[in-house]
Amino acid sequence: MRDGEESTHFETGPIVTPQMLIVVVFILGVTFLGFLFGREAPASKPNLDGVHGSTPTEPLTEEVALSQLPNRKKEVDAAIADIDFEKKNYQVILDTTAGKITLDMYPDVAPGHCKNVIGLAEIGYYDGIIFHRVIKDFVCQVGCPLGTGTGGPGYTIDAEFNDKLHEAGVLSMARTSDPNSAGSQFFICLGRVPHLDKQYTVFGKTADDESLKNVLKFNSVKTGAGDRPVEEIKIKTAKVVVTDK
Repeated sequence: MRDGEESTHFETGPIVTPQMLIVVVFILGVTFLGFLFGREAPASKPNLDGVHGSTPTEPLTEEVALSQLPNRKKEVDAAIADIDFEKKNYQVILDTTAGKITLDMYPDVAPGHCKNVIGLAEIGYYDGIIFHRVIKDFVCQVGCPLGTGTGGPGYTIDAEFNDKLHEAGVLSMARTSDPNSAGSQFFICLGRVPHLDKQYTVFGKTADDESLKNVLKFNSVKTGAGDRPVEEIKIKTAKVVVTDK
């Protein structure tokens, strides 16, 4: 061995230098990032009907694409073809596990919303659906076919904001930040909620003291994550009652 040369007499394999380790780690890191960001993200959609806490339009996500939910518009249109608000009074009666809730409709200020919910009730859409969100002194919300607050009937309806106040027993339609994004989810107020006035469409109210009493029971419901009731509360059946004016 000449002076200045390194001996490899005792080496049994290639020399691994710190520089080589850095290169290997860099290559592995790039490969992993490419795999991670190159994967297709799961299908998701915004919450089309979200009332949540004091921020009613906070979006949620769910790994169920909107296109996977059936569009019930034709069924609803057929169910409401004979509605006559001039000659008839309409009520929607929710038979829930928390008691019966009879709701008067307000077609004078929100005819489109009244027809929509009447039609959905007529086709049995609400039967078996749970109240997926309850917030004390705020609202109890129902109408999502998925039970998550992210589902709808496959279509939306336009807003009909009006001067009716959001107070205990008032029926109003949930939506996202888009005013015209209501579908099937609605909420019933558990107290006076002034910041919802003229921002959400009021279209009905509890018809009697018994119904209001059953609605106010929700104020004592124990909830968990996402304001979901710990013990399931659901609409057993929803039916429409029609009487002459």
